[in-house]
Amino acid sequence: MQLYPIEDHSWVAIDIHHNSGEQATLPTNKIRSANKAASTHKSGSMSCRQLLKKLQQALNVTGELMDTNFPYHFITADSYTWYVSFSHSCQHAAVLISPYANIGIDVEDSAISHQVASRFFSPHEYQWLNQKPAVNQAVLRNLLWRLKECSIKTHQNADKQLIKELKHDVLDELGEEVINQLIGAHEINAKDKAKDKPIQCVQTDYKIIGNFNSQPCSFIIVTR
Repeated sequence: MQLYPIEDHSWVAIDIHHNSGEQATLPTNKIRSANKAASTHKSGSMSCRQLLKKLQQALNVTGELMDTNFPYHFITADSYTWYVSFSHSCQHAAVLISPYANIGIDVEDSAISHQVASRFFSPHEYQWLNQKPAVNQAVLRNLLWRLKECSIKTHQNADKQLIKELKHDVLDELGEEVINQLIGAHEINAKDKAKDKPIQCVQTDYKIIGNFNSQPCSFIIVTR
């Protein structure tokens, strides 16, 4: 587990999550594919909850997770409320905890294709991507995808309207300058700079937007 302190008393934990046999799924076998998808989701969900327990132990904060409704949270013995956001992908699990209720984290280690971008990104986002150097577009597609999912989670709609909400223009919501700061603080391909500053954070009047330089992970914390 890697633990990262975030501004305003928030924390992110990231760990490796293994889906055994995931790549063996046969796309032509719908029943097997459906079963494998359900198994993968369950495995990822369990990894997130195990990671939360590790994070609680590391910070010495206890409390049972309340996850029947959004926002997920737990309350410590001294009545302090921590809000929780989970994410898992093929190889990673991530947890964000914060004193703020409207938070979202997303980890995505699979490539977001041109086809996916053309289907789910807004015309504004798609045009912005196409204006960037071709060598950087794959990284930027993943960044926008993660920020979209983070934004959905801050609105408490992570499981209800995912496909519809992915078309929401995150460039308009956050502003192009914020996105440029997230990707402009270092050269995208210069991995050595991640050692000095693992997270690039941008703070607006009421949001903290963060992106990891060496992890496929982003987050949004709404501070009002």
